[in-house]
Order: sequence, then structure tokens, then C-alpha cells
Amino acid sequence: MKDATYDGHVVIFMRKGLADYKRYKEPARTAIKSRVEFFTKLYGFTAKRIFVRNQRTRWGSCSRKGNLNFNFRIVYLPREIADYIVVHEICH
Repeated sequence: MKDATYDGHVVIFMRKGLADYKRYKEPARTAIKSRVEFFTKLYGFTAKRIFVRNQRTRWGSCSRKGNLNFNFRIVYLPREIADYIVVHEICH
């Protein structure tokens, strides 16, 4: 994507505004939900609600209630890295 570059080790993001968040929030939610469903079935975990946010300092988090929060920018990452983040959060 034009918004990020990946050199094999580091993903570099250009600054994203509210317009980009609004544009990519739903596609990100669809992609993340699909991966969460895949990995919860694979590993036998459960997840309650999934939220996609415009976070500045986190890729994802998990609440005490089992809700998962993900940064919409996760869709810019290579799939292996995005999957790692999803698995990390569902393992909480």
C-alpha cells in the first residue's frame, strides 16, 4: 500500500488522519474478525466483542471482560505479523 513500506524488518507508517480511520475501519473489522474467528476455533479460545480503534501506541489489547481491541492499521502489516497480534490478544 502507498501508506506503508515494508523492508523485510520494519513497517513504516505515514501519519494517518481521522478520514483514513473512517475509511479503513470497516474493512479492518472484517479482516480482523475473520482472523479472530479462525484462531479462536483453532486454539479453543473464546472472544467476546471486537473493537477497531484509531490507537496511537498499541496494536491491540484485551479487556478483563474478554473484549478485543485492535488498531485499524493492523491491515497494513504483513499477514504473519497481524496474525501474531491477533493470537497474542486472544491468548490473554
